[in-house]
Amino acid sequence: MIYKLIDCQGEYPDRYFASKKDIVDLLASYHDNDYDGEKSDGTCYENIYEFLDTLGDTEEKLAWLMDYGYWDIEEVKEELDEEICVECGNSVKQGSGKFVNRVRVLDNFEERVKAGMHYPEGGYICADCMEMTSTGGINE
Repeated sequence: MIYKLIDCQGEYPDRYFASKKDIVDLLASYHDNDYDGEKSDGTCYENIYEFLDTLGDTEEKLAWLMDYGYWDIEEVKEELDEEICVECGNSVKQGSGKFVNRVRVLDNFEERVKAGMHYPEGGYICADCMEMTSTGGINE
């Protein structure tokens, strides 16, 4: 199953993950700097990771992190929209101006998610994004 993490405040773009544990890891890193360490029972923790270790499984940790921030998760079917760029999400259909120089991405959906592609449902990378990746822009 693939999961889409949505920032309900709109500060971060939607991201795709191959597992809920990956989401827990990311959200913990986001919230470690604003975690005050105190629990309602007076217990104090050095950092968010120490606190999360006191919780049960990944589901419990994820539920707590989702409540701590303003996040939502959707389960994503592996439906591909072959005619968009995996990095910018722009159309690469014929007539888009990006059709001729598009390059096919051969990774499957899950591999695209693991690679951190912004629009893993896409089937191509446009020339603009390819240039940015080769010069240290996107995903670097």
